Amino acid sequence: MIVEKIKKLEDFKTGHPIIDDDHMKIIDAIILVFEAINDNDQEQCSQLLESFVDVAKNHFANEEEILRKADYPHYKRHCEYHGELILRANAVKDLCKEMDDQGHLMECFEEMATFLIDDIVKGDFEFISYLKEAGVT
Repeated sequence: MIVEKIKKLEDFKTGHPIIDDDHMKIIDAIILVFEAINDNDQEQCSQLLESFVDVAKNHFANEEEILRKADYPHYKRHCEYHGELILRANAVKDLCKEMDDQGHLMECFEEMATFLIDDIVKGDFEFISYLKEAGVT
């Protein structure tokens, strides 16, 4: 369930204020979409899905800049990883926007939010110790 995934991201801290703030913005965006789906507001939901992906893109751009400045040795691979996540998120977002059924829409959105949260935690876990050693966090 998405609530458990949100809690997982809330509890996950990198120690970097920008990255951790971005994670909270992602949580806020997820909650807004979730509420729009529950309210069966298709127009609002469509707009919020766009916003959700934009929040994720902005987070990735911020994170990539931090990693670039810190000379993270796996910077390029991490950027490619972000690109793959955005492609997946956009594909699922487009599928979600085509659905009229509230139940299927919620399933679709939960799938997108779940893999994005899981992958953010997994991906970010790889560089946390590096940033700490580099004195960036």
